[in-house]
Amino acid sequence: MHPQDTPTSQRCHVTMIRLAGELDYTNSRDITDAVSVVLAAGAVSIVVDVDQVDFMGAAALGALVRARHICRRQGALLTVRCTRQRLRHLFTITGLDSLLEPGTQGPSPYPARRAAPTR
Repeated sequence: MHPQDTPTSQRCHVTMIRLAGELDYTNSRDITDAVSVVLAAGAVSIVVDVDQVDFMGAAALGALVRARHICRRQGALLTVRCTRQRLRHLFTITGLDSLLEPGTQGPSPYPARRAAPTR
C-alpha cells in the first residue's frame, strides 16, 4: 500500500480513505502518508474505512492515532469507519474507540473478561 495507491473518494465534503488487507509495522506509515496527501489536497473531514482490513497490528493503531493528531493540528477531523465487530472490539479494548465514526460504535459483541481474584 502506497499513499498514491490508497483508494479515496470524496462525497459531501468528506474524504474517505479505504484500507484493506493486513496493516502492521511494515506498512503503517502508509496510513499517515495517505492522510497527509488528502490533507494537502484540502480535505477537512476524513473517514478512514477499515472494513476490508484482515489484520491490524499495534503499529497500524498507532498510525491512526498519529493521523488524528496530524488532522487536529491542521483543523481537520479524522474518524474511523469500522462496522466489523472483531475490529470494533480491538478499538474498544485498546481504548481507541473514540476514533470510531458515530454510528459504528456500539457495544462490543465480546463479553468482558474479569481478572481472576488474587489471594
